[in-house]
Amino acid sequence: MKTSVMDYLKTAGIEYKIKRHSRDVYTCEDAARERGVKIEQIVKTMIVKKPDGELIAVLIPGNKRLNTKKLAKILGCKKVQIAPKEEVEKATGYKIGAIAPIGFKREMKIYMDKDVLKEEIVDISSGKPDAGIELKSEDLVKITKAEIIKVD
Repeated sequence: MKTSVMDYLKTAGIEYKIKRHSRDVYTCEDAARERGVKIEQIVKTMIVKKPDGELIAVLIPGNKRLNTKKLAKILGCKKVQIAPKEEVEKATGYKIGAIAPIGFKREMKIYMDKDVLKEEIVDISSGKPDAGIELKSEDLVKITKAEIIKVD
């Protein structure tokens, strides 16, 4: 198995481990079960849309919900909304529920909730629903160049 996410990590010299699933999964709960990790170790990649149409990626632990009001305040705009499925898939190249935080088709700013860093080892999507990728949280920050924020 090989995905563009794995190529990206390999090129960047980031160590990772592939974690195959017994079936396709699209939720954090299922991903945690399949990979044998705590849900806090699963990193969700949420794509939000600002009023001006700009798409932003936000990485949060699998056990948290995105507070869009607080995020809007951090971004300095009136509100943000979860981007429509079609826009997300077109901009990232990934299906909803299997969005990797790297290798987007279109460049976008990435923010990461500081609670992701509470876990030394985290799991992200491989870009496909049949496997995940385990790596160090500090390497995830490096590879995504994410700005660390507090969004809950």
